[in-house]
Amino acid sequence: MNAFPGSLPALFVLLAGPALASVLEVGTIEQPVNLGANADPSRIPLGPVVIETNHGYGRHPIISAPRPCTHGTLAVEKGLELNMNLASVFGIEVIPEDSTDVPRAPVTIRIKDWPVPAYSPYRKDQVVSATLHCLLRSVHASPESPLKIRIDAENREDAKNLKGFAGEYLTAEAEKQGGPTPVPGSHTTTDGRGVTYVVFAEAGPPSPEALKRPPPAVIPSRLESEEPETLYKLIPVWAGDDWTQPAQVLTQPVTLFHDLFDPSITTGPDINEATRRKIYQGCAWSEHFGDSRFTVRAEYRPENAPSDLLDSVCALFHAAVITALPTTQRPLTVNFHTEHALLKAMAPFVNGEGWKQRDLGHGNVLLSCKLVWDPGNRKLTKGSIPRGTLAPSSTGTWMVSFVPKDFGAGNAREDRANLPEARKD
Repeated sequence: MNAFPGSLPALFVLLAGPALASVLEVGTIEQPVNLGANADPSRIPLGPVVIETNHGYGRHPIISAPRPCTHGTLAVEKGLELNMNLASVFGIEVIPEDSTDVPRAPVTIRIKDWPVPAYSPYRKDQVVSATLHCLLRSVHASPESPLKIRIDAENREDAKNLKGFAGEYLTAEAEKQGGPTPVPGSHTTTDGRGVTYVVFAEAGPPSPEALKRPPPAVIPSRLESEEPETLYKLIPVWAGDDWTQPAQVLTQPVTLFHDLFDPSITTGPDINEATRRKIYQGCAWSEHFGDSRFTVRAEYRPENAPSDLLDSVCALFHAAVITALPTTQRPLTVNFHTEHALLKAMAPFVNGEGWKQRDLGHGNVLLSCKLVWDPGNRKLTKGSIPRGTLAPSSTGTWMVSFVPKDFGAGNAREDRANLPEARKD
């Protein structure tokens, strides 16, 4: 069940009571990302954050909620910036008239009379445009239910300059009915990492500093689903200017999470599969000699089904590929450091194309593979990842899906039956 474009699967929780039920929905919504003084003036990236809601109510104001820089800081003249949401730092708010009924109910974009941050290369109209794109990408607006946008600016000059954004909008789903309605002065494009950018036609080329800015790391985020397959969303996360290797975020906890049952919580549980579930000894990322390496260390634990571990490791490797976008000149080596006791259950790695096995002694083994990605055909041209189907969502963000693994009857007990007798005690 997808409640809005790009959403993650819903969690259904019945609450106690004779006639009361609640739909607990865990999904994502996008924000215009602030990259500080070294941002590309020709475009603004849109970054998803994970939200937990009841029926999706109240999610749209999160578009303009502060976005803490969870990994480092942004360097600006005479200080530091910790807020990575451009709408928030520009004083732009998304205010639905009725958050339970968007798009049928109007949404107001309110612009406070705040000065433009001195470090930012953007104008207010450009950030309003990016904010409006985030809103449009979160709803299904048709001719029968168009999204009505109101502009409320505290400053008279802003009200004059921004009035062109007001009106009724149709989204991409209404293409056969005349949609999507263009947003004045901009369009969107999605890059190879699944990051969507709002592009400004009149903007000049990016500064040399902007071109040097490292791309985001892409983390796998798993949420439970009622569907047969397991789904991971690969969420881009930008590090601050003081991180020399931003791809290291892939190995770090990420707490870009909004709990709308308790709005006071602006950071929450770890959404990064690499660190959230504690089923690994650890993960490591390194870059040297013209290539990148991502290593996962895992050990046998009775509480973890091997099939679950297999899919989780594969999801991490898919995320590493999209983070690195490895080429022949700069390949990505993925390493799975584990125990001999898991080799039978991890047979897809052992037998996978391009995978090599090395005995490390003391019951340990290293499985490794060198990967090269073809961005045009969106597939690996060297090496392999044993499981998982990688495909873009409706908003362009990469998703990895896994059908139930056929380990016997597919349950944890029969998964563990694949382990050697010596390791079951």
